[in-house]
This record gives sequence, C-alpha cells and structure tokens, in this order.
Amino acid sequence: MRPRPCRSPRCTGASARRWPCGLWTDARTRQTRKIQVATVFQGDVVNLTATFKTLASGLNHVDFGEVMVSAKQLSLQVQNFNYNKNN
Repeated sequence: MRPRPCRSPRCTGASARRWPCGLWTDARTRQTRKIQVATVFQGDVVNLTATFKTLASGLNHVDFGEVMVSAKQLSLQVQNFNYNKNN
C-alpha cells in the first residue's frame, strides 16, 4: 500500500508541507485503503483520517474515521463494527 500524490492545486510546493493529504490504494485491487486530509474550518486546523475495509461482496466502506481539531482539543471517532448488508 503506497500513498498516491494528491493532485489538488492546494497540495503543491509549500502548501503540501503545510496541508498534507494522501490517498492510499491497494495496488492489486485498486481499492481505497486510507485517506488523510488537513484543512481549516473557522480558523482552526482540522485533520481527517479514514481507513477502509472491503466486504466479501467487494463493497468498500469506511471502517474507521477520525476528525481532530487540536486547537479545541476535540476528536470525533466513528467505527463501523461488524458491518452487515441489509437484506
């Protein structure tokens, strides 16, 4: 699993060092495995990380997500435990 470079205009030069972002994919299946984004909301730096899991059916979904706002000492975590498809 290797990160692919972000192609956003914001992710070039000095901006890339200040606002890191990334997209990790499985080279064999080409499915997303992880994303990482940094941005600003109301003047505070916000970091988002999400990891993905693939079901036997091939459906790719967010397994774990976390949003952190360090300036406010705030962290939100979401975990999809034992994901089941509705019948």
